[in-house]
Amino acid sequence: EAWGRLSSGVLASAHLVSTNPLNQRQIYVDAGTLVASNDRLQTWLGIAPPGTGAIYYVDWSAGLVFSALGGIVYRLPFGQSGPWLSYSTGLPPGTVRGFSGGGQNLYALTDNGIYRTANGGASWQPSFSPPSRYVNTSAAGDGSNAVAFAAAGSEVHKTSDGGQTWNPMPPLPGAPQITSLVVSSNNPLRVVALTDRGLMLSRDGGVTFNATPTTSRLPGNVVSDVVTNVSNANQLFVNEPNNNYGASSTADGGKTWTSLRTADSGMPLYPNWASGSIVLAFGGASVQTLFRSTDSGATWTGVKSFFAGSGTLVQDRNPTTLYLFFYYGIDHGTEVWKSNDTGATWTSIGSFVGRIGTIRQRQDNGEFFADIGGLFHSADGLNWSAIGSGLPPLRLTSLDLSATTPSTIFAGFDATGGPAVFKSIDGGTTWLPVSGGLPSGNAAAIAVDPLVAAKVYVGFANGGVYGSSDGGATWSSLSAGLYDTYINYLQFSLAEPSRLLASTRSGMFSLDTGAGVPTSILAVEYYYSVFNHYFVTVYPAEISALDGGAFPGWVRTGETYAVEASVANGLNPMCRFFSATFAPKSSHFYTPYSQECRGLKAAGAWQYEGDAWQQRLRGIDGACAGGFRPYYRVYNNGAGGAPAHRYAVKDAIVAQMQAQGWIVEGAAETKAFACVPQ
Repeated sequence: EAWGRLSSGVLASAHLVSTNPLNQRQIYVDAGTLVASNDRLQTWLGIAPPGTGAIYYVDWSAGLVFSALGGIVYRLPFGQSGPWLSYSTGLPPGTVRGFSGGGQNLYALTDNGIYRTANGGASWQPSFSPPSRYVNTSAAGDGSNAVAFAAAGSEVHKTSDGGQTWNPMPPLPGAPQITSLVVSSNNPLRVVALTDRGLMLSRDGGVTFNATPTTSRLPGNVVSDVVTNVSNANQLFVNEPNNNYGASSTADGGKTWTSLRTADSGMPLYPNWASGSIVLAFGGASVQTLFRSTDSGATWTGVKSFFAGSGTLVQDRNPTTLYLFFYYGIDHGTEVWKSNDTGATWTSIGSFVGRIGTIRQRQDNGEFFADIGGLFHSADGLNWSAIGSGLPPLRLTSLDLSATTPSTIFAGFDATGGPAVFKSIDGGTTWLPVSGGLPSGNAAAIAVDPLVAAKVYVGFANGGVYGSSDGGATWSSLSAGLYDTYINYLQFSLAEPSRLLASTRSGMFSLDTGAGVPTSILAVEYYYSVFNHYFVTVYPAEISALDGGAFPGWVRTGETYAVEASVANGLNPMCRFFSATFAPKSSHFYTPYSQECRGLKAAGAWQYEGDAWQQRLRGIDGACAGGFRPYYRVYNNGAGGAPAHRYAVKDAIVAQMQAQGWIVEGAAETKAFACVPQ
């Protein structure tokens, strides 16, 4: 939930090999040489590889590191920098691709099948030969028991005797190609298969596999663009170019997702427009078909077919009128079609030479602006004229118009070393750069706030998102919360105009532009001497009741501090729990960590009371970002027969509680478990 860079300098391009499951400060990474560290790369030991191209595997249970180079396996005990010794007895000629398991159940994946060892690699025996052509063979087992799984192609096999014998399992639904398997280290019945059709999960030891909820793909997959519903803020369609299903849809604002395909042929669909229950999507390969659904994507009907090419839909000012610009190729140009019945029927109105890139329409006079190898405008969508006095001779990559001030236009370019964003306030006649505070590079996406003309947002192909509240005069970074900085597209929700959506290489993200800077509220701390318990709250009614004596014995400690109240990217809800299980004492508990929150909800001993506020997590090094300070959580270790926690922002309070035997629950480096505004 909180990430930070571990490797820098000579380890900047290091690859993770393994972390100790019992102590994740112990880590091995591959940086050309093998690197071992006991303090998460603050200090480390370099280990020369047995040769160029070696692969590594750490058997934490046995205290051994294995390496493979071609068909030779090497071994090294923990804490030693060399020499590597060969442990290849019994392995066939060929290449060792990887390892799995450990201890008395260690497996080597080779070009000739899976081999096993029960003595730390001193000798190897054949274990599993793929029943079909050797494709994507993988093995999964943690070594603590004799159960392991192997996959070859779309087939799964299982051993319950440490790899001596294997039995075929029932096929996975749809016979997908399996890339890798993982078996739970504490529950051998739980097996995960990564396949070319997504993640599949077995809860019965591989007897049956089912697709995991598709929410696991979002964020995660590359998202090229998002289609929002004109009249339903909760319905979204996400186009994913690397997803075999083409696109995913949600009807509940992103809580759950389903894949889109035509029911008859299973053809991937790429939605382009949605309003109410009507959705329009393209599909096909040699022949492109425009499909129409009247039941939010449950069923589809082809309404228009084209030869190979690509189409773009534009909604007119009239909500039932649509324009379709379909590019047939360099020899045929673009044909313009028009529909007056939300895409049920279409009429050709002509064609022109050129291919539409980005296209926008003014909401006051209906004029079109488009990238057709440069910036052009048209009154009817057919006859185009070049515009753009003052624009650079660069590739136009993004374009957007103000809805509230239609003569204001922003254009983005793929620029190196110069301004990437330009602005026109006279409908495109003249332009000026507005790139102060912006990086150079590919301004791949621009979105003008549909409610506030002065607000505009720019996304760079490799630079994150920037925002301006003064029409582009100044800019500031808005990339907090994004998983990466590769922005493919920015757009506002048609039904929720304060919601900005970012399509990235790591999925879809959203930003509430109306919320502004996250609002802080005051947290007030109380103490109850009978229990020796502390309690903190932000609710005015609760504060008033406590101060008014409604709960005798609770008194203010004098400690108050700010916490964040507004939902924003990068913040987690602070789950609040109450328990009277430890009667006669009771206790409250707060956590912003989703795993902790889910676990307490499922356990039953604690009553979930809702989300108290929004919480910023610390970095993996325990540090807080500028403008924020450490937030501490200390635990009484169950003293007095009931658990109790205290939350504080002062080092002196932490030291005071530690002196009383309380335990700090935070980062080893800073003691912080989260961050709050200064």
